[in-house]
Amino acid sequence: MRVIGLMERSDMSMGGWEFVLVCAGVIVVVAVMVFLPVRMAKRRRELILAGALLWGMVMGGSVIYSYMAKLRWDKERAVQVASGYFEPGEVSGRPGWPWGVWAGLMVGYAGICAGAKRGR
Repeated sequence: MRVIGLMERSDMSMGGWEFVLVCAGVIVVVAVMVFLPVRMAKRRRELILAGALLWGMVMGGSVIYSYMAKLRWDKERAVQVASGYFEPGEVSGRPGWPWGVWAGLMVGYAGICAGAKRGR
């Protein structure tokens, strides 16, 4: 007996590939930024590695989560506009970028780099 597949093909033309590429880019950039202070450190390398890894997970997670929230909002907004519930120009409730959190994380990163350089 032959089984015919009923599964829909996933459409990666609109936002799927963009999401994959943005997430891959975030992971690569954060990985390089985690590697730099570890490479600079001669002493206390394990402590610098632990701090840099923690920083990288929080920073990468924050960026990807914020991007996903924006994509989700845009998708829901498109459905609401298409259904006639909202006007196309209205953007109330749009999630913003967490600049304060990112500024705090960059201060923490500067501290990790300073600790790595000071340990030389």
